[in-house]
Amino acid sequence: MIQSDVMLKPPLRLAIIYAAKDRPTLVTSMHYNEAGICYEQSCLLVADVDQLVPVVRQALADFSMKDADLRQAKLSDWPSYRASGLKSVRQFQNEYLQITVTATNEAELFYEAATKPHHESDLTLSVLINRFGDDTESQRLLDKLVSSCYQWSRICTYSQ
Repeated sequence: MIQSDVMLKPPLRLAIIYAAKDRPTLVTSMHYNEAGICYEQSCLLVADVDQLVPVVRQALADFSMKDADLRQAKLSDWPSYRASGLKSVRQFQNEYLQITVTATNEAELFYEAATKPHHESDLTLSVLINRFGDDTESQRLLDKLVSSCYQWSRICTYSQ
């Protein structure tokens, strides 16, 4: 048996924003385990629309390495789904956009926020956020990302 000295490199900081119309915005920090899997931390942050950027910054700062056996985990145990209060995972996935926010490199000068519009597998929309930039500008970019996803979904619904 050959043992490798190569260890999995931990990913860059990562957080998830869940945004939906007429529902609270959920922000979750992530853990990374020894198996190379990122998973949601159990505590979620609920963000007011105008306070999203500081909450996202905190979620990114809380990213950590924590080993966990996820083999017995069920989709219904998903912390964000449970925090949403919705009746089913399918309803949660249909109502909330999942926006992944990750550092673009090890220096963490910029974060990329990326998402796919609902029912779209071939298109990803993203914005680049300056880590040290103005919160108002970062908020504007995140708002534009979310509204663009909703516009895209509406356009695609009309064209079908």
